[in-house]
Amino acid sequence: MRVACTSLPNGIEIRTADAREQITALRDDLLRVRIVRSGPLSEDASWAVLPNARTSSVSVTADITAASAGFHTSVLHVVVGRRTLRMTVFDRAGNVLDEDARRSQFDGAAFHVYKTMPVDEHYFGLGDKTGPLDRRNQAFSLWNTGAYRFQESTDPIYKSIPFFMTFRA
Repeated sequence: MRVACTSLPNGIEIRTADAREQITALRDDLLRVRIVRSGPLSEDASWAVLPNARTSSVSVTADITAASAGFHTSVLHVVVGRRTLRMTVFDRAGNVLDEDARRSQFDGAAFHVYKTMPVDEHYFGLGDKTGPLDRRNQAFSLWNTGAYRFQESTDPIYKSIPFFMTFRA
């Protein structure tokens, strides 16, 4: 697979024959990952994110090698393997904060993100979703629909927001 990596002032862009990915630093401790099928990135707008937050950025230092592409801020180090296209985010002490279990991918009209799940990590977010607050070990459809008389097991419902936070003990 041919992989083209380009340094950006605030991150990196990775292109393959079938996808385009941008990983940018909005702050020294906050990343934004955008992935689309080949072609331009979609409009940079969201009802779920305030304009100032989504357009903020910090300068990064590129870390491009033959085996990986990445960058670091004063707090984070981002590495994407050129062969696997798996992203790993480290803190400055070298601790893994976020790690892809395998490459994110398109599957027909669907898009899948695969993350490693340390035993003590919990997941929160995704917009209006029924069920427990902790999303660990669950799968959700990110699709908006007016689900009349929804119940605890109904998915999807009104708002799907592709954003999640994690907490580790």
